[in-house]
Amino acid sequence: ASGLVKSKLNSKSAGKVFWTHNDSGDGARVFAIRVPEKDDDAKSSKKTRVVAEGTILNAGNRDWEDLALWQDHKTNQQKLCAGDIGSYRGEVVIYCFPEPKLSISETYSNVSMPPPKEYLKVPFTEKIRLRYPSNEKHDAETLLVDPQTSQFLIVTKKSNNKGALYVSEPIDALSQNSKGSNELKFVRTIKLYGTSSGATGGDISWSGKKIVLKSYGRYVYEYTRSQFFDPKRDPNVRGLGEYDPSEALALENDAPDENEIWTLNEGSGSSLRRYRLR
Repeated sequence: ASGLVKSKLNSKSAGKVFWTHNDSGDGARVFAIRVPEKDDDAKSSKKTRVVAEGTILNAGNRDWEDLALWQDHKTNQQKLCAGDIGSYRGEVVIYCFPEPKLSISETYSNVSMPPPKEYLKVPFTEKIRLRYPSNEKHDAETLLVDPQTSQFLIVTKKSNNKGALYVSEPIDALSQNSKGSNELKFVRTIKLYGTSSGATGGDISWSGKKIVLKSYGRYVYEYTRSQFFDPKRDPNVRGLGEYDPSEALALENDAPDENEIWTLNEGSGSSLRRYRLR
């Protein structure tokens, strides 16, 4: 898995549902993972499983790296946005599509035989090209949508621990012309202490007040909203209590203090882990 985000549409009636996708080399697919409501230890749970697979029709996948939630106020739809932002380049592509409503029974956790996995076909509603300023080229693995402004936020990777934050215009103002792209704006340098890999994933809370970035290792990097957009302020470094090889991270937005996260690593034996930030 390379991206992870908690469902806002499906989680209330079906326990916790997370959307994820594979890294480069796969098709344009997303997967829904369900964690039963009373099951806090997803790592050892036999009931935590992939319950749906969605194919995004006519979308490309050069190197999808992250998923983000976007509330489209024009259509009043909850949407998922897949960031084709990896592999060092000057222009990236983002596909947005309505989050599917899953047919998950509320009594699923009490049955011995789980229902069959759903297979969905979903057309994208937005295909947006973004380019870095001054003909720059970057590798990135973190895509966010600011819920307060509906802008794309991309955190790039660089050597020596330093990446950068770039921001788009509000999504509704972005052109979808296939012959052109929309320029991103540089906001600040991002330095994550204790890692040389840069940001491999991240999430912004549904309130827009907290941002958490991740890299490989024992730490995650927490910002308040004012910290994140201020070039002079560094993140709060939070320990996980163990080495976590995961790339992907999602905030547990149902926690009152927005202080819990989930992570998911790559590979066929991927494990979904839950942490309380220290």
